[in-house]
Amino acid sequence: MCRTSIPARTNTLYLAVRCVVLLAFLLSSVPIAGCDRPPTAPTPPAPAPPPAPPPLPPGTTTETWNVTMRLSDTSGDACLKEAVESLLEASMGYTISLTHDGHSGSVSLESRSHNYDCQFDRVAVEDSGFTSEGIPGHYSCGQLYVMEGFRCANGRQVSLFTFGQDISATISGDDISGTWSMSWFDQLNDDSALEATARYTGKRRE
Repeated sequence: MCRTSIPARTNTLYLAVRCVVLLAFLLSSVPIAGCDRPPTAPTPPAPAPPPAPPPLPPGTTTETWNVTMRLSDTSGDACLKEAVESLLEASMGYTISLTHDGHSGSVSLESRSHNYDCQFDRVAVEDSGFTSEGIPGHYSCGQLYVMEGFRCANGRQVSLFTFGQDISATISGDDISGTWSMSWFDQLNDDSALEATARYTGKRRE
């Protein structure tokens, strides 16, 4: 019986092919950076926290009350009265903050709905309350025009602008009451003006 043998050269070729296949398999199982996925982006730094508000000067304190407003006295255009009444109703109440040193200070008046907020930069302060009446100073409001597009019962459209304000308060324990006086005119009708006073009452906020 004859046996067939594989020549030596054939064995060498078979081993060479086997080595190439094994090398290809090993290379395919090793991940190569930059081929299969993009490089990971560096993590951005965490944002810095907002700066803390500056400390109050020594001897200065801030007191805050939650109050409700109602229009009590008016003189002038009936349509503007409707608009101011609607403004106070939409405010959902106000917060009054008094920052003072016992003699003078400033007042911030903020509506809970943020539809109208004003600041008085100087008021006279006593144990019984505070006032801006007769005190040299300024007031500023976050909204220049308010109630834009408001229509009165007669169909007239208005846009309110204030050109004068004062605020006063009487304080007794945790209770506060006072007046907010305002002068208004209608930017859509130069002949329309209103003098209005709102009365407020409230409690100190803890």
